[in-house]
Amino acid sequence: MNTSQKSYVEIYQSLHPVAKQLVEIFAYACCPLDYFDLYVAVRETDRSINSTKYNRALNSLCQRLQALQFTKHDFTRVYTLDPEFSLHVLVELEKDNRDLEDEIPHSLFWNKINRTGKNTREALIRYCQEKTLPDPAALVEENNYAGKLLPVAIHVEAFNGIEKILPPDDLVKEVCNGVLRRVEAMIPPRFIDSWFERFSALHADNSSYQGTLREYHDLYSFLTTGHREKLPAPGSFYTRAGYYLEATSELYEGDIYHSIVHFNRGIERESVKLYGTRPHFPLFDYAYTVALLSDHEYADSWHYQRLERKRTLDRSPHLLSRLLLAITRKDDPRSVKWILDTKPAPEPDSITGMLVNTILRKYDMSPPKDMKRDKTLLKRLAGTGWKLVLLECYATHPDTRLEYENLSRELGKTALITREFPNYNT
Repeated sequence: MNTSQKSYVEIYQSLHPVAKQLVEIFAYACCPLDYFDLYVAVRETDRSINSTKYNRALNSLCQRLQALQFTKHDFTRVYTLDPEFSLHVLVELEKDNRDLEDEIPHSLFWNKINRTGKNTREALIRYCQEKTLPDPAALVEENNYAGKLLPVAIHVEAFNGIEKILPPDDLVKEVCNGVLRRVEAMIPPRFIDSWFERFSALHADNSSYQGTLREYHDLYSFLTTGHREKLPAPGSFYTRAGYYLEATSELYEGDIYHSIVHFNRGIERESVKLYGTRPHFPLFDYAYTVALLSDHEYADSWHYQRLERKRTLDRSPHLLSRLLLAITRKDDPRSVKWILDTKPAPEPDSITGMLVNTILRKYDMSPPKDMKRDKTLLKRLAGTGWKLVLLECYATHPDTRLEYENLSRELGKTALITREFPNYNT
């Protein structure tokens, strides 16, 4: 199940013909591709494609879709397509019974490519056709792209069941990322419940695996109910998310000091690569920023200075933190506009998109036309059951005051966005 506004298949089908062909070659190759090798393959099918058209298509994939990345090696560039995007396209090629080796009759190109990606491609296609589980040991390769394709296959419906061959560390990382993406896209909770049910039966004796799943289940449950289980024994969290969730819960209860303590303990776990992967959870950035802005004691601390330098929970700038800081510090309005224009923009009906509008309404920066659109989105959000996010969004919309008061009583909480921050612009 894809969680983006447009599915990968829709994106693939909407591409310009040259860009579409590039994506197909990447998906079929199942390995990174050299800039010049790829150009030769494209030219083999259409001699009218010159270097200008080729580069334009590559730039489109790299910039507009952000699905293609490249690394420089000596005098050339090596490109890799987003693994999940690649798998969706590979499935579409298989549905259409297409064999790109027949369509692109360039034996030297395929001889080179197949030394790296053929085993992976054949194993994945065989699984789609016969549900025969591949041997992970046979797919280990020098560039490790197969090691990325197999874990993300759990996100593609055609590969349901392939998770049985994945080691616990690889699987739990993808499951956690899948949960965060589904929460960010505000997928109805029943779908996330089924996501947990699918994987919780695996690795039953692995305490780290099961503990991590419980903490991520607790995360999404907190957003739907506004409450969470009692804090475990100190230091017993398996993930950063466990610490961040406890910190956010304490912040809603008004315990700013312990909230910041737990946020910082979570930050100390950033070096654990297993739980440091994208996508991170924007509500934590938002809550951490509110926590630090809410307490004079931290105004001059290294915690606040780090946040002011826009180094947030995962050491990368996040839109919500940057926006809230810029407005509360009374930065030049042009800097706020620059932040809002930063790409890629969040989807309107995502947690990030909804909270951006919530912050803008708080500081009277939301145009009237956006107010009307936001009210429609709020109705949609109310229907999905994400009550804690809804509480934040209701708090600053002029037409939802009654809804906010009712939900606040139900959850026993007030929205973070209603906090009054000390004036740090001195």
